[in-house]
Amino acid sequence: MKKLFHHRPGAMLLLTVLVLGGVAIAIVLSVALRGIGEMGMGIGETRSQEAFSAADGCAEEALLRLTIDNEYAGGTYMLGNSTCTVVVTAGAPNRYTIDVAAVRDRWTRRIQIRANTSGTRLVVTWWRQNP
Repeated sequence: MKKLFHHRPGAMLLLTVLVLGGVAIAIVLSVALRGIGEMGMGIGETRSQEAFSAADGCAEEALLRLTIDNEYAGGTYMLGNSTCTVVVTAGAPNRYTIDVAAVRDRWTRRIQIRANTSGTRLVVTWWRQNP
């Protein structure tokens, strides 16, 4: 290797600059790709939380409508950028199961509620977020 660079002044400096440049580019690309990946995860978490907020809002709306009309069966609603589907199933007398699914882009959040009516009051006995 000594003979290769012996007759070419600056060749060793050029080789050193190329190696250091390659290492620097590798480091920069690694940091940039990691940042892009974390940004994607952050956007995913935001969309998931938006879907959960929509599901929660639609569940509250379903409870309100069921309080007003005990034959309310559900429906599909737009809440912000999310779409909610509400299904109300009447069980034993005065008992209801409310299933809510909210979709924001490719993220879906589900809530299931069980409630009973007592006179004119609707009493929530169980509220669960489903995976």
